[in-house]
Amino acid sequence: MHSDVHTLLNAGLLDRTNEGPVIFPYDDRENAETDSWLDFAKDCGYISTDQHQGLVTKCKSVGSMLGSMMKNPDPFIIK
Repeated sequence: MHSDVHTLLNAGLLDRTNEGPVIFPYDDRENAETDSWLDFAKDCGYISTDQHQGLVTKCKSVGSMLGSMMKNPDPFIIK
């Protein structure tokens, strides 16, 4: 196990299921934070409107994939 994961388990920031896999917390708030930073970058002129839209689309796609993985983690568990 990676030392960072071990440290987070010891600190009580991550949990394990009864079967042993580590539970990584994720929710849409993290995706919303990324979306806010993308808005900020566009508003400040760091990225164009087209770049912003492309990144927002990718962000939503990744969030959807993570949500699906959390709802059905079995195919992703290394045994």
